[in-house]
Amino acid sequence: MINHLFKKLFIFSFILSSNWCISQSIRKPLAIIRSDNSFVTYVDSSSATEALPENIQEKISAIKPKSSATDSIHIFKVVFDSKVSIYIVKFENFNDIRYKFIAYNKLTGQLTNEPPEINGKWMENNEAGFNKENRLLSSPLIFFEDINQDGKKEIAVKERVHDGNVYNAVVTNYFSLESNEEFKKLISIETKQRTLDGCIISRFYQNNYIYSDITCDSSVSKLGKVQVDFKSYPFIKSRVTYKQEYNNLLITGSGLKENNFLKNGYIYSY
Repeated sequence: MINHLFKKLFIFSFILSSNWCISQSIRKPLAIIRSDNSFVTYVDSSSATEALPENIQEKISAIKPKSSATDSIHIFKVVFDSKVSIYIVKFENFNDIRYKFIAYNKLTGQLTNEPPEINGKWMENNEAGFNKENRLLSSPLIFFEDINQDGKKEIAVKERVHDGNVYNAVVTNYFSLESNEEFKKLISIETKQRTLDGCIISRFYQNNYIYSDITCDSSVSKLGKVQVDFKSYPFIKSRVTYKQEYNNLLITGSGLKENNFLKNGYIYSY
């Protein structure tokens, strides 16, 4: 009698366990939809979610790094226009974090074949790895603007970059979205940099110029401006420097060649 009851309990628990495993295996990932139409680098458990389109699920599986440590990836959805949304997929592998960007046209089903990516290591959890004065990011982390005045919105993505105590900055990467939903890199602008003496250099693009200001102890000074052309690829046409000691910092404090930085951003990571 006892053995018979034990067998029944064992079979029942086995069925429950099997059903749980099956439900876990078929559970579909969800996209997080934030009210600010952006993404964040911390766990967002309060925003709305929705199921992913099937071909987005397939694409995420296809681009997932083999070395990814976990299947619990985070996915955000932002709206680009009435037809196209952008899915932002966070992949983690121990100390390596990457965000990949996939555009999806809900009318045609077309999506990005070669998703661009940024290094998310130094952005994680609102830059929790840095002390307060070295936290340089501000929201939103993705936004849209017509930077080259061609009548079309471009996609701007912020990226936190870092090299020891020597280099701390935010790079804003600008992409155009082509008719086939591919991202075309236009330019990378180092929009914020903390100098070794604790000042903040801010840069912004307007009417073919990158302007640079520096803030030290609440005092703001203009550093100069650089004329940039990026119709085919970004290159510097001219520069005006107001403070000669900052002439080499009008574009970047990374130490990289300026034209290469404008084209590629800061691609080094450790």
